[in-house]
Amino acid sequence: MKKLKAVLVTVLLALTALVSTATAASAAAGNPTKFQPGIREAWVHFRPAMDSAYVVVSDVSLRALCYVSAADGLWNLVYDDHAVKVGYTYASYLTAPSGQWCGNVGQGTGGAKGETWVHLYPQANWAHEVMYPGHDVAAICTLGFLTDVSDGSNRRWDLYLDHANNVAGFTWYTSFYSSPSSITDCGI
Repeated sequence: MKKLKAVLVTVLLALTALVSTATAASAAAGNPTKFQPGIREAWVHFRPAMDSAYVVVSDVSLRALCYVSAADGLWNLVYDDHAVKVGYTYASYLTAPSGQWCGNVGQGTGGAKGETWVHLYPQANWAHEVMYPGHDVAAICTLGFLTDVSDGSNRRWDLYLDHANNVAGFTWYTSFYSSPSSITDCGI
């Protein structure tokens, strides 16, 4: 009887680990969503605030990655894998907002090596926000190596989230002390 209990406990622990791993992986890739009827495009921002810089996205291929709460409601960090843009928009704009809290999303990076610019689109001369050394910054997914049309460089661009101030954006993986070499592809 004791051996049977030990086997059952082992099986339950293995199943729990399997479910946890699947949940973490799906949170990184996000869930497919669309905008509510009547909304064809929306602004997505660096931060969950209307006064934050933004770009416009459509919902051709949109994923809700995670949510944060702000003074004016819930916001979702969304990724448009058709136009390769990222940012926060109101959760109420989405047909399938994320149920994953942004504070639990991503893999640790050890922090930025210096003040690091992040962009809503993987291009170095686009508008930027800053991630700072000492902040809890997580890598969410990678775009892989891309040629930046602004300077012709070929670098690996990853999506990062600064948990300290909810800034999100793309930048080069070499900007952080320990960016994961194995990370979910943003295009999933």
